[in-house]
Amino acid sequence: MTANLCGVNDKADTIQGVCHLIEQGRPSDALECLEARYPFRPRREKRLSISKAASLKIFIRDRFVDRYSRGRLIFAGSLKVITSVFPDRFPYHPHGRMDAAHMAYWELLPSIDHIQPIALGGHHHQENMVTTSMRLNAIKANWTLEEIGWTLYPLEEATDWDGLTGWFRRMVSRHPNLLEDQYIRGWATALDSVVPIREG
Repeated sequence: MTANLCGVNDKADTIQGVCHLIEQGRPSDALECLEARYPFRPRREKRLSISKAASLKIFIRDRFVDRYSRGRLIFAGSLKVITSVFPDRFPYHPHGRMDAAHMAYWELLPSIDHIQPIALGGHHHQENMVTTSMRLNAIKANWTLEEIGWTLYPLEEATDWDGLTGWFRRMVSRHPNLLEDQYIRGWATALDSVVPIREG
């Protein structure tokens, strides 16, 4: 009975139908329309802590390539080494404040995203985790790929891109004082645990 008034094309059409039914003094039909076509489904925020080493395993698996944009990303330790050289021109902020940190910490810093959001029942397993930039991770939030209209690109098998982890190791080896920075030291430790330095 309310099907035609409820809208059939998209979510905006549905809300328009709900508005018409409310305006006509038919709140029960409006609610029926809303429940049938665009019901409220709460998404509980579930934040899981992922260690640097566990994150790094995914970054290395994905070759430091953003699985949503195919853009190359940069190892966190390497970005922070640049900050140590140019603290005023390439600033870092522990919470990524856009007025205080260089945009590279949003656009090029790799992060872990759950393809099927944990808040929607996704699992905390490697097959549900991919590498993406902090910026795209923030945009995707708890949306599914279908809802946001994004594509999950396959693994980049034929690439020698290492996210500048090799450069990072060379810099730390030449300038061990860099390890006095807790952030750099934490990522160096994680890198050594995931990809041990080969002797000789």
